[in-house]
Parts: sequence; C-alpha cells; structure tokens
Amino acid sequence: MAFGSGLLATLRDYGRERIERTDEYPELLRRHRDWYRRLVNDAAAEWFSPRQVYWMERLDRESANLRNAVKFSLTDSPEIALEIVGGIHSFGIARGMLTETRHWLDRALAATTPEPTMSRIRALYGATLIAAMQGDVPAATARVAEGQTLVEQMANPEAHAMISIANGFTEVVSGEFDRASAQLEDAVGAIDEPGLRVAAMLLLGWALEFRGEIGRALIWQEKALALAESMGESVNRGYALWSLGVGWWRHGKPERAEQLLMEALRVTHLVDDPRQAAASLEGLAWIAGEKLDARRATVLMAAADALVRTVGASTVVLPHLVVFHEECERSARKALDTKQFEAAHLEGYSLSFDEAVTYAMRETT
Repeated sequence: MAFGSGLLATLRDYGRERIERTDEYPELLRRHRDWYRRLVNDAAAEWFSPRQVYWMERLDRESANLRNAVKFSLTDSPEIALEIVGGIHSFGIARGMLTETRHWLDRALAATTPEPTMSRIRALYGATLIAAMQGDVPAATARVAEGQTLVEQMANPEAHAMISIANGFTEVVSGEFDRASAQLEDAVGAIDEPGLRVAAMLLLGWALEFRGEIGRALIWQEKALALAESMGESVNRGYALWSLGVGWWRHGKPERAEQLLMEALRVTHLVDDPRQAAASLEGLAWIAGEKLDARRATVLMAAADALVRTVGASTVVLPHLVVFHEECERSARKALDTKQFEAAHLEGYSLSFDEAVTYAMRETT
C-alpha cells in the first residue's frame, strides 16, 4: 500500500511538471481559478441558510484548491483574488482561521487599487472584523476609514451597512459604546440582508449591555437569534446563543444562562468553530465558579484556552468581559490549593475539542 501511494505521488509530480512546461498551463490555472471563484460565489449566496453546514464542509474539503486559486490570482488578476477572499471571509471566521483569513485579505487588498466596488467593501468588512477580534484596533480603524471614503461614492445600502457594522464593532472593542450604538442602530434600520441584520443586532446588543442597558441588549440579541433560527442558519445562531447566555448570567439568571451556553456549545461544535466554542466554555466556567465549583471552572477555562491557542484567538471574545475571566480564575485559585489547581488546569488543557464538549455537557454539581 505504501509503495503504491508513493508511486502515485511520483506520477502526479511527473505529470504536473510536464503540464507546467506547456503553453496551455496558464490557461489551465485560469480555468481552475474561475471554477473556484464560482464555487465561492455559490457558497456566499447560500451562506445564511440551512445549507450553511454543507458549504462549510465543502469549503473545508476544497481549502487547498482555494488557496492555490487565490495565490495564482494575486499575480494574474488581483481583483479576482479580492473577490474570492472577500466572499469567503465568513467561512474563515466561522472556522476560527482568523490569522490565515486576515493574511489573504490583507494581501488582496494591498494588491488592488482602492475603488468603490462591493468586492473591496466585503474584503474591508472581513479584514476589519478580524483585526478587531484580534485586538488590533489601529488596523481595524484604518480599514474602516478606507471603507467610509469608498461608500461615500456608492449608493448600495449593503455596502454602507457593512462599513457601519465594521465601524460599530471597532467602537465596541475600543470602549466607545455610545458611538457604537449609533452606528449599529443606523445599520439595523438601513439593511434587509439577514446576515448583516443579525450581525448588527448582536453587536448593538453588546454596545447596549456595556452601557448598562442589559434589558434592551437582551431584546436585540433575542431578535438576532429568532432571525438566525428562522433562516435555518447555524454560525450566527451560535453567536446569538452565547451572547444571550452571557447576558442572562449578568442579568442574574444563571440557570437560563447555562442552558443557552450549553446550546451555543452544541451549535459551535456542530459547525466546528473552536474559537466560539471556547467562548461558550469560558462562560460556563464563570457560572461554575459562581456555584463554587472551582475545579469545574478551572477545567473549563483551561479547555477553552487550549482551543483558542490552536487558532490564535482569545477565550474572551470582547475585551470588556476580561474582568469575569480574571475574577473566575482568582476565585478558583483561592478555593483550590496549588496542586489541585494545577491538576485541574492540566486536565482541561489536555482535552480535545470533542472531549471538552463532552466534559462541559456533564451534569454539574
């Protein structure tokens, strides 16, 4: 079997070398690129739908071909590279591939002239979201500024909404909650596209929550969840469940919060999103800590940390929630001796994604 596999690999390499020497090779690469360009456009058209999980699995299988199509396009036709990476950024975020997705977005944006096109707006939108998620506020702010300049020349309401949402998210991460609320309320009122509406409603909820308006925040997050569920969508449903879980916990309803965070974990496990699953594990750890189950809280925090280290993110999605992580860890260290804490931390850090989900689903004490 090993010999046969090696022989096939040798034959493939030989065939590739022969093809690369022909005059037809560049045209073959363009046909390959154009096929994957159509695939990405089809996936984007059906992203916010019951077929989302299908497309995630399909794009996963095609990841090597997609990378090759983008690499070739960056030199052969940068505008097509921009179209592809702008259309696929939601998949990269949902899979937790923040650093790689941002890399391709940055390269495609750098390789093209700033022009008021939807391809560039989508790429700027994705690049801003990821930069903000990674705490790079200066980069996010710069992307928003370019987007604002471009949409002034465009009548497309979707383009305006994308930049408003990107700006609102950057303001949330920066702690400018009043400005964020204004931006996001404008976006909600101006757009009908369901994926963007859900994003705007969720972020508006967080802006309001950080302003102390938890009741209004929960209303917007419930609306976002209802819209995602009505469309049969999964990724944003997971975000909404997590947002509501944390919101209800902060609102003094830990039982409701735990149910929502468990469901969020199930959904994010289904779509194989380690970054958002880690956020749910972190929220469940806070609830465990509040219940004085220090060992469970420590295991869950460590499991969350292990998951996000694989994708270069943080267990706490929004910086103004870091205080709850710090308090949970401080309480756990106080309740456990050093040996107990280190043992619990090692147990959680050693768990795989599947094992962490199984552990979290166990009946709590």
